[in-house]
Amino acid sequence: MFKNHWKTAWRNLRRNKVFSFINIIGLSIGISASLVIYLLVAYDLGFDRSQPEGQRIYRVICDITFAGSTFKTPGVPSPMPKAVRKELAGVDLVAAIRTADEAKVTIPRSGQSEPLAARMDWRF
Repeated sequence: MFKNHWKTAWRNLRRNKVFSFINIIGLSIGISASLVIYLLVAYDLGFDRSQPEGQRIYRVICDITFAGSTFKTPGVPSPMPKAVRKELAGVDLVAAIRTADEAKVTIPRSGQSEPLAARMDWRF
């Protein structure tokens, strides 16, 4: 009986080549999309599962604009952890991520043509 089903399926595939191709491509795209969605959801929900009270862990990401393009980086300026501890209520612990040894920061000044430039040394 199983051999009969394979023969019938093969005959239908050979007879209706275009529709068979469309159905096979659609099925493969659907399976691939569902696997990608599953992997994305599993990745997003998999963070901090091993940590006790992992739902209370947050990450600050810095947006850097350079030459008209915006980049996201996990590093934050050196004074930020101290300011977060001081200014935000309900924060138990703050840890800084160091991404560079030295950075140049420019601050636009009102009424001046050139911004104020400063170099920051991030060594702890």
